[in-house]
Amino acid sequence: MRIHWLTREKAAIVYLRKTQHYSINQLATFFGRSTSLIHQVINFNQSIGALRLENLRKLPNQTRLKASQTFRFSMEFFISRWEAFILGETDRPP
Repeated sequence: MRIHWLTREKAAIVYLRKTQHYSINQLATFFGRSTSLIHQVINFNQSIGALRLENLRKLPNQTRLKASQTFRFSMEFFISRWEAFILGETDRPP
């Protein structure tokens, strides 16, 4: 079964990637989408110039793990606030 995109879901993905620097895996778990769909959205926005390429593979492992844990905790905190924007109940992102 194919789940259709919500009206502001792609915009929220781009906004969170651009301002909060969340990874593809974190965005996939947050939105309940596959990593390939998130990658398609990010790749399209990079090709039109809305996002710049971010490569986190060269960072030391301990730094990546600490950053990942921090991002996950902040994402869990903001998930209820973002749901209203994604569903179109509010006009501005939190």
